[in-house]
Amino acid sequence: MKVEFIVLSTIGSLRAGKILQYLNIKRLMIYTLYYFIFILLLSSYSHAQSISGNLSLLANQEIKLEGFDGLKTYSISKGTTDINGNFTLLYSKSDYGVGYLMSSDKKPLFVILSGEDIEIKGVTLIDIASLSTTKGQENIWFEKYAQEHPKREQALSAWQYLDKIYT
Repeated sequence: MKVEFIVLSTIGSLRAGKILQYLNIKRLMIYTLYYFIFILLLSSYSHAQSISGNLSLLANQEIKLEGFDGLKTYSISKGTTDINGNFTLLYSKSDYGVGYLMSSDKKPLFVILSGEDIEIKGVTLIDIASLSTTKGQENIWFEKYAQEHPKREQALSAWQYLDKIYT
């Protein structure tokens, strides 16, 4: 009888060990799943691009980033500036092309969404002369083009005037 009890208790402890081993494997699988979900969320957040900046006269006001889908517009991101006018808006790589920032003054500021981080400094979106792009090469080039465009238009107008006189 004593031998049977030892054998049965050994079998019972083996079963308990198998159950504990199974539970540990299951717990490990759940932790692994949580880990992969966390990494996936972290990687998707780290691939998001941002538009940040300071618009000193737009403290505590809503600012939106909108994009174009053909002729329609859609909202990409929105937020509120802090008491100093600082803001950060996120966009993804699927939001590429031309977008615009819109604040409470309802005047858009066009930006190039090229997959890079953008930083803008200025007073308001209306005061274009005060705005400068300090980060984001595509937008620095776009700003330079926009500033030089009136000079090109003036030169073209002068050439058209001279063409009328001399032909």
